[in-house]
Amino acid sequence: MRARILTTLLGCAVVAASGVVHAQGSCAPTGVGSSNFLTFVTQVITFGDVGSGNVRSKDGLTGLTPADLTLVTDARTCAKAAALLDQLANRPTSARQVYVVKAGTKRYFVNDPNDRTGEWGMTFVTDAKFAYIDMLLGL
Repeated sequence: MRARILTTLLGCAVVAASGVVHAQGSCAPTGVGSSNFLTFVTQVITFGDVGSGNVRSKDGLTGLTPADLTLVTDARTCAKAAALLDQLANRPTSARQVYVVKAGTKRYFVNDPNDRTGEWGMTFVTDAKFAYIDMLLGL
């Protein structure tokens, strides 16, 4: 018992001495915002115009249907997606909340509803390991 307490105290001292506390991104709350984001992603993969077709082809989104889209609510997945956005923004790890839509087995769409470029929201297309592929403006 005494050894276990000493080990626990030593572990706490090491964590405190390092002074490193990382905030972690998470999933944005579901609701109107997540529903709007899912609608936006659905439009990206279904619009029939030439521009949308070019984006789908370039980003590896061809052949996807609305049935292939899933709103992600898993904290670990959202944290990975948020970490990518932090990396792209050249920020230290933040506590940003993101919407994530899984598209098939090879792509994700990621959006931070609080990070905008003027009037436009930014949606990032990533691969299955959250490597950047493209950024889309809209929403």
